[in-house]
Amino acid sequence: MRRLTQDGDTTRPVWSADGKRIAYGANHVKPQGIFWQLADGSGLPERLTTTSDEARQDYPESFSRDGKVLSFARVNAQLGQNAWALWTVRLDGARKPELFFDLPDSNEFGSQFSPDGKWIAYASNASPSGDQLTGFAIYLQPYPATGVKYQISQSGGAWPIWSSGGHELIYRINSMAATLGQRLLSVTLTTMPVPTFSAEQTLPIQGFLPYVNNREYDVFPDGQRFVIVMSAARRDSGTAAVHIDTVLNWTEELKARVPAKAR
Repeated sequence: MRRLTQDGDTTRPVWSADGKRIAYGANHVKPQGIFWQLADGSGLPERLTTTSDEARQDYPESFSRDGKVLSFARVNAQLGQNAWALWTVRLDGARKPELFFDLPDSNEFGSQFSPDGKWIAYASNASPSGDQLTGFAIYLQPYPATGVKYQISQSGGAWPIWSSGGHELIYRINSMAATLGQRLLSVTLTTMPVPTFSAEQTLPIQGFLPYVNNREYDVFPDGQRFVIVMSAARRDSGTAAVHIDTVLNWTEELKARVPAKAR
């Protein structure tokens, strides 16, 4: 393990599309914003966004596959609990942030570009019509934004990620209900001509950390493996510890547990 950033409070790292850089939120810099730097540690950090006042903070979430656009969450602490909105910034131009989606008194976060760069999946606690707050659910919206959005999840959800081929969305839910609990769900989907998707399926992965304010899992580029932060009991004190497990061939186990359906 090697330290990349050398000072201050840096958080929520995201790999660039070409794997050469890492973007992150830098809370210790005023004004706060998103920076990126080469993953090999060479060179100096470069600023990508700047917030307008100390009450706002930016956190990177995903790059488009061509590397030209970064989606990020902007939080405004002055607005209280419901203060998260989704923004994008083009990296091949003037780097002027553009609002992607925001509804008053709601939270939107966890934005993830589809592999073809035409859609963004994210979590929101606003109803589809935007007239009331609900539990968090996963939505899909064209990029650039057209005002149309589609609700993908039926059991709630947050922190979506795409499979490498773009035909599956994976997300987590966290519920106190015994029938739901903490688990990862997935749906298969197509986006053309309009999004259509399957019923939710539960992935055979258990024991990951309780819901935290960040995504603690990812899918390998080959689509066959997960990396996930899971909880474990310390032998010496019984307190929670953190380690990383790699789940191999999880798709084969899923096929064995869930009978294939004709499409």
